[in-house]
Amino acid sequence: QQQQHQHHQQQQSPPQQQQQQPPPPPPQHQYIVEPSLENGVEGSAVEQETASPANGTSATVASGCAGVHIFVYEVDTVASLRIDKKKLKRRYDRNFHFEVAFAELMRAHPCRVLDHALASFFVVPVTAVLFYFHHRAGTYICPDCEAADERVVVELLKVGPYWNTQRDRHIVPMLWCPQKDPLDHQTLGKLFPQLWAGGALQLCLQATRTDIDEFRSLHVTYFLGPQEFASSFRPPEKRDLLAVYAGAPLTAWRKALVKGMRQCSDCVVAELPTQETSKKAKRRDIDDDFMKSWRKTLARALFQVVPPGDTLEREARDQSLAMGAVPIWFDSMTEPVPRRQHLPLSPPLDWHAFSVNFTVPTTGGDVDFWPQLEALLRDLVASGEALRMSRSAAAVRERLRWTVGGVGHILVEMLASRLRERAPARQPSGVNVDLRS
Repeated sequence: QQQQHQHHQQQQSPPQQQQQQPPPPPPQHQYIVEPSLENGVEGSAVEQETASPANGTSATVASGCAGVHIFVYEVDTVASLRIDKKKLKRRYDRNFHFEVAFAELMRAHPCRVLDHALASFFVVPVTAVLFYFHHRAGTYICPDCEAADERVVVELLKVGPYWNTQRDRHIVPMLWCPQKDPLDHQTLGKLFPQLWAGGALQLCLQATRTDIDEFRSLHVTYFLGPQEFASSFRPPEKRDLLAVYAGAPLTAWRKALVKGMRQCSDCVVAELPTQETSKKAKRRDIDDDFMKSWRKTLARALFQVVPPGDTLEREARDQSLAMGAVPIWFDSMTEPVPRRQHLPLSPPLDWHAFSVNFTVPTTGGDVDFWPQLEALLRDLVASGEALRMSRSAAAVRERLRWTVGGVGHILVEMLASRLRERAPARQPSGVNVDLRS
């Protein structure tokens, strides 16, 4: 239900000039700080020009960046986190490019400040995830990581004392979102004890535990390049496929899904080769030609089924929305550790408006769940709910672009909410401010 709010434009009179100096350039963007948006978008910080009644948007408007002023450290990542470009593995560079994209995005963001004394948040632009995957000696084992961790902190302290005095205002990229109750054998935090386990905010990619620290977690989508977004978008009404799925037969759930979907006349299944079935197959590295062809198929679909692989969260969930398809994502209640997806960029995004959660009611994953899932999807089509969700998916896709106007705006919304919800009391200069107190 659309909520109506009255627009208020804050107007500021320009300060009187004491000297003959050119006025500062106007901000590149203005942010809406308290909107109510259709199509599953809630929260703050949307560009003012998008706030038109025709798009179902109304808001209270304020200029600036909602108190979010971002300082980006110029850390010498080449010296601190050495990755030989000749040994850079393509599959890691593709899966974890969010670290590189985040740094580029923050450097270009209109809420960036060059004076660290004016900052409300500090970005540490390191590629720690890529470093770990290229230097690890096994799962949770990386002797080089702790030394690299110390090198980065030394660089940060050259700028000022902020890492020590305002660590909880720092943003560091991380693979797994931090947990409230970390388990030593199921956390990567100890690999980088200061950057990942020192109390900073974490720009993280995967959040599948039930005890995620939602305040410290800035959970983002996988990086999606421009090629992931359909140049000629097919509207929901003209999509002729009910559901599609692409993946390797790694799990019992996937095998059961493929077997069932092959009996569906308006479904498409594309099984990827594995290293066991093809000598040319590479784990986590899908051929570009396959993806180009698959995007054409995805553009015809109302739904894309995204069952678990080696993790619950998969890039295909986000690729679905980029192509305007509704993703079907899964939780897992299996032992020994129940897992569920904490969906990225939410709030402000409300994923229930443009996605479907389907959890298989079994611990083994070997039951034929496709008839139940197919019945659910056809009921959504018959009721008109599928069309509504598909339209919402089409509307939200632009916010998943890794641009200032997409993910960049949502990150400002997420940071602004932390300033509003848990604003610290004033303390003397030099005292560490804990946003969570």
